[in-house]
Amino acid sequence: MMRCLSWSCVILVSSCVLSGCGGGASDSATPPPAAPPPSLVAPSVTQQPTPLAVDEGGSATFSVSAAGTAPLAYQWRRNGQAIDGATQSSLTMPATAFYDGGARFSAVVSNAAGQVVSSDAELTVRIRPKLALCSTAFVVRADGTVWSWGSNERLALGRGSTNPANQPTPQQIPGLADVVTIACGYGHALALLRDGSVRAWGYNSNGQLGDGTRVNRAAPVAVAGLTDVVALAAGLEGSYALRRDGTLWMWGVMASKALFPGATVPADPAARLAPVQLTTPEPMRALAVRYQQPTDAGLGVGRSGQVYFFGRDLRSMSGTGFSESAVQVAGLTSAISVVVGIETAGALRADGSVWVWGSSRGGQFGDGQVGPSLFSSQPRQVPGLPVISALSFNSEHLIAIDANARMWSWGDNSYGGLGRPTNPNTPSQAATPTLVAAPTDVETVVAGGVANSMAMTRDGKIWAWGYNFSGTLGVPYPQTVAAEAPTLVSGVTGR
Repeated sequence: MMRCLSWSCVILVSSCVLSGCGGGASDSATPPPAAPPPSLVAPSVTQQPTPLAVDEGGSATFSVSAAGTAPLAYQWRRNGQAIDGATQSSLTMPATAFYDGGARFSAVVSNAAGQVVSSDAELTVRIRPKLALCSTAFVVRADGTVWSWGSNERLALGRGSTNPANQPTPQQIPGLADVVTIACGYGHALALLRDGSVRAWGYNSNGQLGDGTRVNRAAPVAVAGLTDVVALAAGLEGSYALRRDGTLWMWGVMASKALFPGATVPADPAARLAPVQLTTPEPMRALAVRYQQPTDAGLGVGRSGQVYFFGRDLRSMSGTGFSESAVQVAGLTSAISVVVGIETAGALRADGSVWVWGSSRGGQFGDGQVGPSLFSSQPRQVPGLPVISALSFNSEHLIAIDANARMWSWGDNSYGGLGRPTNPNTPSQAATPTLVAAPTDVETVVAGGVANSMAMTRDGKIWAWGYNFSGTLGVPYPQTVAAEAPTLVSGVTGR
């Protein structure tokens, strides 16, 4: 019998197949059986998150390690609630706040076979000392106590005494504990406690203490109905609080009719005796209020980094003259904090630059020029400064801390508030930012009072300079000689 054999090559799967014509069997390869799928292993935690203790404002990073079949998915929780966007094996909080203290963090690790929850890790936040300075000086120590010295004319010392004499010796305010920050206005003061509640004392002619009365208080009282507060500001006869949800609250008297419905200018017979919420364009993250005469005016920073002005504008701080609602400050973005004086305002941006607008009668623009006719409603960057981490402003002089914990100052120096001498024959020298020789290693600074400034170094020492109005330098009043160089305040430290 004749056989007919032929070869054909099929480019499918790159193999050749032999086929025959006539009888005969076909040879083909049988594929091996498929391997069984690997068994899935549920996740297990191999390294738990560990508790952390950090200084307020410092960063905190929690990490978890896990084993199991990839891919593994992560979801961090805070006090049992999922944190939006926290889906990596580590969680970083770049800037902790006092209210983060006591929070417990855990991670849920999951894959196709199941999930596991890590143990909780608690975050401890150590409070950083704070300063406040008006006609009275205050320090919030790291242990949460508050000490005061200076004027007691309007009971602002908060020590329970109605004696109006100035008291230059720092003493603890009884009954105040677990305080995280403080603000002072024109004769009254506010303290924020770690639990988010507020205490107030001092002058209460228009309800600025928020206790439902107009009775002056020589000792701290609770502000009614206010919780979850994260920041405070005090004005002439008004008080302000920023809550964690970004809402802004006010009580007492303020000149703006829109933010204070039904108010008359300048007096209001129906002052708010308890906090009321103000209308803001967006949730807020920071605020500052002028406490000097003649009226309150303030700045707020939205969570977007935009800056808003509210209140009575004395010199082009808003460009409107009088603001019946919050007005956005044009040309300023990425702000993280604000300051406000009598006729000038300023902002610190996230890149560490400082911007100022309003009046430069004392050289506040920092460009070497000084004079009553110099003003601008447009923010302008202060030249000659390094990267700045903190900023404070009195009526006509500014103090800043740079990234290396050194102080810079500029503006009016009539009473030595700059912490450095200036040549009276060349006053423009005060209008240029200049490094303050000492102290160094500065943690916090505040400008306030008539023409005063205070600073705290990281070792807790407190330094004061400028005009000794009411004994705020820690020396007996009426010794009013201006101290141009920072001098150590005895009897109290921040740590």
